[in-house]
Amino acid sequence: QTSVKGLFQKQYADGILGLARHESSLVAAYFNAKVIHRNAFSLCLTMDAGHLSLGGSMPRQYHREPMKMT
Repeated sequence: QTSVKGLFQKQYADGILGLARHESSLVAAYFNAKVIHRNAFSLCLTMDAGHLSLGGSMPRQYHREPMKMT
């Protein structure tokens, strides 16, 4: 993100795209609707790219180094 406008300046954010650990999150909704197989997501951020995976993580062939969990 390189700039901030509108709601992001004044709101109290509690999750981007509904990725909170809550039963009403985007991930939980997809899991409950049987769209994804696991109630899990992974988010990979690098200096030049990133990846969001719903229902688990990317296959190991795409990993450049061991995963770090938070």
